[in-house]
Amino acid sequence: MENDKIIHGCKTCKYFLQHYIRYKTSFHKIFCGHCTNIDVKAYKRQKLPYISGCNKWEQAEENSFDNINAYRL
Repeated sequence: MENDKIIHGCKTCKYFLQHYIRYKTSFHKIFCGHCTNIDVKAYKRQKLPYISGCNKWEQAEENSFDNINAYRL
C-alpha cells in the first residue's frame, strides 16, 4: 500500500514560491523560498521554509511545475 500522507510543509503549500539560481544555461533549486500568502505576517515569512507548515497551509495543485531544469536559456 502506498503512503498517501501529505506533508503540510512550506514546500508543498500553494503559497510557497521556490527560489532558484541560474548556473550557465539552466536553473537549480536552492534551499530557500518565500510565502506569497498576504495573510501571513511579514516577520513570519522571513523564517521560511517551515518543515511543518503553518495554519494558512493549502494543498498545491497537482499540475504544478516541478522540474525547472526543463527551462533552458
